[in-house]
Amino acid sequence: MELVPDRPELPRKLVWLAGSLDRLAGFPPPVRHSLGFALYLAQIGQKDETAKMLHGFGETVWQVCAGGPAGTYRADPAAAQVDAQGRCREGGLKVATREYTVRSGNVFADLGLPKPDDLLAKAELAAKIIAEIQRRRLTQSQASQILGIDQPKVSALKQGKLSGFSIERLMRFLLLLGRDIEIAVKAKPRSRKAARLRVA
Repeated sequence: MELVPDRPELPRKLVWLAGSLDRLAGFPPPVRHSLGFALYLAQIGQKDETAKMLHGFGETVWQVCAGGPAGTYRADPAAAQVDAQGRCREGGLKVATREYTVRSGNVFADLGLPKPDDLLAKAELAAKIIAEIQRRRLTQSQASQILGIDQPKVSALKQGKLSGFSIERLMRFLLLLGRDIEIAVKAKPRSRKAARLRVA
């Protein structure tokens, strides 16, 4: 998969190359969730703590991994980009258009996880919490004291293991970190089928 900006601002759009989405969809749900969180962080310009640079592809190709019941699972993004004409290029060579797909814009929906809009909202909130912890240069121990949770829960939060956190609890963490939260309710565009929950 490759991150391609659909607008100058973030988040970037995910483009799934060849059979990469099919391979990831076969991973166990907890692994798909962890990898989905890591890919979401990449979409918004952050780097997951499991991300490692793949050598031989330049400085912009990273591999993310997640532990699961049967060992370690890796998501290896291919070195590809989409040019102005919509052609995909891999390693400087043209790849046929049929070998990549742009999907929904919600990585959790792409990975076939239940309640993908809730997962995306949690990921958006968690990313803001992580960014604030990093901005303030807090250790996990210091963050745990501010948030009123134990250090392993801060570690789980940073790894995108969000099943133990509700949206409300994540919002409370942001308040404890001194961030204001504004909730805006508006009509959905007619072009979209369903309403959605997003964190700006």
